[in-house]
Amino acid sequence: MARNYESKAWGARRTELDFVYRFSRVGSDDMSLHKTRFDGHLEGPMVVADEVLVSWNSRGRGVLDTQGADVRVAAGVPVLHPSGREYLFEYEDFDQNLVRLSGSLLRSVAGERHGAPVLLRFDAGHEADAAKLGRWWRAVDAAARAAQRPDEVNALRAQDLQREVAAAFLDAFPHRVEELAPGLPAGAAGDRLRRALEFLHTHAHRPIDTADAAREAGLSVRGVQEAFRRELDASPTSVLRGIRLERVRDQLRVADPASTTVTTVARQWGFAHLGRFAGSYAERFGESPSTTLRRASQRR
Repeated sequence: MARNYESKAWGARRTELDFVYRFSRVGSDDMSLHKTRFDGHLEGPMVVADEVLVSWNSRGRGVLDTQGADVRVAAGVPVLHPSGREYLFEYEDFDQNLVRLSGSLLRSVAGERHGAPVLLRFDAGHEADAAKLGRWWRAVDAAARAAQRPDEVNALRAQDLQREVAAAFLDAFPHRVEELAPGLPAGAAGDRLRRALEFLHTHAHRPIDTADAAREAGLSVRGVQEAFRRELDASPTSVLRGIRLERVRDQLRVADPASTTVTTVARQWGFAHLGRFAGSYAERFGESPSTTLRRASQRR
């Protein structure tokens, strides 16, 4: 089952029920609909990369460890999974529906709304806007019915259904929109730099470097370094470090201090030298990482 998602090995064991496992998936690279039945206990780590997962169970218990607070899965309630970092899950004797939306589809829909290329930051564990879930359920239902008769749905209709699900998701689920490097030059040079920046943001949880960003942008390493220096007055490496500092802050702001340490989160994001990390964090955000974590407990 783990190979159906970007994940490491999962652990499974029997429960009092006879073991049953069924899995189905329909859709495309931009959107897919999954159904799982699993009679047994299933747990393990998972990484959601440049995409979002929204799931809801009709049976069974489940919990997502977001490294902040455990998110209990209630029957019929859609849950947004953490993205861009590893998290842990635990399910038992469950039936689950899941919608996967690619990051590129969501950025395209959001970019049309805002009139400029954007980045999206998702707040896993926060409840969806109940008043706007009706549109989400209708969009998912229409997409599911169309998936059952693919011969009757042409490519344009399929694309329209996908974009409607993406739009309904953006309406209902908590997220933040950030314009991607406003003020970049128009034309091919600006487009290549935007591709490099988007790559750094969407793959910051991976062991990437300047050469990877250069390949994504269609530039040489020297070319991407010069473009960053000219337009952003920074190196690709320093931009990536800043992105990772932001991700650390995002996690610390919602973390449970009783079960989370600054060291654990910092190392998860590749900061091996904790003294330098703490100094960079304080310089960027005006407070120490331990202060951010302490504030999280006050908001609970």
